[in-house]
Amino acid sequence: MHIPKLDLFLLMSSIAVISGCSDVSSTDLKSSGFYANMRVSAQGDGQTNVTVNLSTGSGIDADGIKLDGGDYLEVEAKGNRKRMSRNVGYTTDFLFDDGPTEFVISLYRTSDESMPNSSVTLPQDFVIQTPVANTTFSADDFIQLAWSPEVNGGNIKLNFAGYCYSIDDSSQLPISTVTTLIDNGVHSVGVSSLLNSRSDRDKFDMNKACPITVSLQREAQGSLDPNYGQGGSVWAMQARSVDIQVQP
Repeated sequence: MHIPKLDLFLLMSSIAVISGCSDVSSTDLKSSGFYANMRVSAQGDGQTNVTVNLSTGSGIDADGIKLDGGDYLEVEAKGNRKRMSRNVGYTTDFLFDDGPTEFVISLYRTSDESMPNSSVTLPQDFVIQTPVANTTFSADDFIQLAWSPEVNGGNIKLNFAGYCYSIDDSSQLPISTVTTLIDNGVHSVGVSSLLNSRSDRDKFDMNKACPITVSLQREAQGSLDPNYGQGGSVWAMQARSVDIQVQP
């Protein structure tokens, strides 16, 4: 079973859209009433996705904002301009995923101040060299991670996400760990320490391998145009992942 690659901040940005009470037309709001959650993400498939969620605030009771009356969002990167379309939030894709690449996200308005100057730099792209996909590790093994290129002075997040099977009823017992590493291209993790992240390891079915997704994520914070009166955030992420199995 494959575990989704997307980082938690992408999930939360989607939740922000569907949690509000309703949609408000942008024609009924001043720019001082806008909140923006912007995410630029690349997963190593040759594309970069840009998502912008607009709302009247950051709380769960905030309403979503629908752009009307000629208001629109546009993204520029590498000299390419794309207008964003509305799906769950406003989205568009670029047919490249290399970094570092600057993305400028602009909201243009016809009846109030525009917000043309939000930007973020997509981090350096990379590849996971080891572990190799579909490798099976025993409980006594160490998972040797290697990725390239490294970023001197930077950090990278390491995520393990998956599950083992219960010996009692074959239900799935989730395993999830997140660690921030120095981005030096190498790291080693003991399988035993990964399995011990659950206090009920003795309930694992020893005859069934545990599917685990290993992911590495580089993140960068950008700058939000100050005309968003309610504030917001701008982030970019390069993520790569590989699926393995571990024997409990």
